[in-house]
Amino acid sequence: MTMRAIFSALGAMAVLAGCGEPRTEAPAPAAPVEAPAPVLEAAPAPAPEAAPLPADPVAPAAIPGDAAAAPATAPVALTGVAALPAPYNEANLEDGKGQFAKCRNCHSLVAAEGNKIGPNLHGVFTRHPGTAPGFKYSPAMAANPHDKWTPHEIDEWLEKPTEYLPGNAMFFTGIRNEKDRRDVIAYVMIESAR
Repeated sequence: MTMRAIFSALGAMAVLAGCGEPRTEAPAPAAPVEAPAPVLEAAPAPAPEAAPLPADPVAPAAIPGDAAAAPATAPVALTGVAALPAPYNEANLEDGKGQFAKCRNCHSLVAAEGNKIGPNLHGVFTRHPGTAPGFKYSPAMAANPHDKWTPHEIDEWLEKPTEYLPGNAMFFTGIRNEKDRRDVIAYVMIESAR
């Protein structure tokens, strides 16, 4: 056999060896497969912090004449509705703030704002009715026989002001809904002590 015959036979064998099987390139290295990220539950958003109160706010025990106020040896700072006496500790302060919008044109809860059409209500639970500094009260309010404003007294006042104290000059018709009065009183208890 000649060299030519050998090379020819080898070429034929190579061709036959490749028959029936497709010629393939070496596979490219596969890109790394990333595992899917685990599904995590979102952590609950932190509750908004209540604004801090000053060092000497009105404490539930410091509200005289209110049977719901428990005696205490030292004033307790009001840090929210939970610090209030029952039933005000169940109040909705957002609703109370909304209810106070009915009062805002005539009254302020901020000491620095002074009196408006009505007296400033800052510290209202620590004073005798008809004694806000610099406000000229009606004779009926100036002669109000109650010792100090309590949540109970304000509740009765807000329900029907003209019936609670006939002859007073407040032209507000009142808040008939008991829950709304509870909510606004709780709001005023906290805000008027700041």
